Amino acid sequence: MKTPQQWAEHLPEPIKTEFLENIKYGCDEQFKSLSNALDMCIFWAQTPQGHSYWHKVYNRAKDGEFQPALISEPIDKSKETEVFTKEAENLLTGLTIVSAIGNHITFDNGLMITIPNDTIRELNEVAS
Repeated sequence: MKTPQQWAEHLPEPIKTEFLENIKYGCDEQFKSLSNALDMCIFWAQTPQGHSYWHKVYNRAKDGEFQPALISEPIDKSKETEVFTKEAENLLTGLTIVSAIGNHITFDNGLMITIPNDTIRELNEVAS
């Protein structure tokens, strides 16, 4: 859920500025989508751009055209790995390995995990 101003950040110029300039006074609630914000926060026919213009923008938003790129900035994998490692340690604390065949490990509570082959090589290097 985002405010209309937050949804505006997904729009390219000049649509972004036009949207922000035309938001109804008091339209500060949160919306689940950009298309909802466009629909509820502008009197389309009462804007300089007109109803037809906003209807086209609305349809483009509804079709997902203004969605942010899936990867807009580099991902810091080290933090992601650190969080995953801590959670994995918490899950595995106190468990006993029942069997380990290849890269498949089964624990006494029935949990079975598969470790990537690279990780097995790293573990073997550390152990030796």
